[in-house]
Amino acid sequence: MIKKTQLILAVILFLLCGADSALATDCSDTVTTGISQAECEALVAIYNSTDGPGWTNNNGWTVTDIPCDWHGVTCGSGHVSELDLRGNQLNGPLPSELGDLTWVTQLLLRENQLTHF
Repeated sequence: MIKKTQLILAVILFLLCGADSALATDCSDTVTTGISQAECEALVAIYNSTDGPGWTNNNGWTVTDIPCDWHGVTCGSGHVSELDLRGNQLNGPLPSELGDLTWVTQLLLRENQLTHF
């Protein structure tokens, strides 16, 4: 229930204040995020380095503190297990923090405009 309430509040704040004023993700609160701080920060780094605001679908990304609910992110046992951002207009370099997603078993990034680290 808390997840739904947080998401509703984030959406309301987004609508009232605009995207630039929406809630920033607090990766230090691992109880809320449900994953490690390093994994959360890796996801935020991917978003920031690949023009996240320009993605086709960036639902939830950096707007909520629950990365496991972000578009394309799948979690299990307290870790990111899959990242599926195929054909989502990612543009730019993948950050070195990608290496912090050590539990990922599927990394699906084809059909984007990615460059090297």
